[in-house]
Amino acid sequence: MAWLEGIVKVRNCLAHRLGQVSLEDVKPSGVPLEQTKDTDTLKVVWLRLRASLNGAEIKTFPHQGGGNLECQFVEYQREWRVGEQIEVSPEECQAIGMSLSFLGNQLLADFESEINARFASGKPE
Repeated sequence: MAWLEGIVKVRNCLAHRLGQVSLEDVKPSGVPLEQTKDTDTLKVVWLRLRASLNGAEIKTFPHQGGGNLECQFVEYQREWRVGEQIEVSPEECQAIGMSLSFLGNQLLADFESEINARFASGKPE
């Protein structure tokens, strides 16, 4: 859920304040705006694909070469201060979309497991 919360905060900042980070954007959930400091930051986490060839991270795509290709998903963090302008690269947009897709798939899997468990127990309500 940390991915979703941060991504929603970035979306709200972009949609309502044209990407200019304000106190509203850095305010932690459940904390009054009056207790938010202008030194607080907007921290966002999402997943990013990390690919490496023979142990060296691939930074640009397309990439040519042979050998041992490894791919893994790692958490990626961005941070903005009050007053900064949010700018997101095309690669970051892809990573955000991928994170949301993973989250949606996890929610679907959890929902299906819950429904199957309820029907298996004889209590479909």
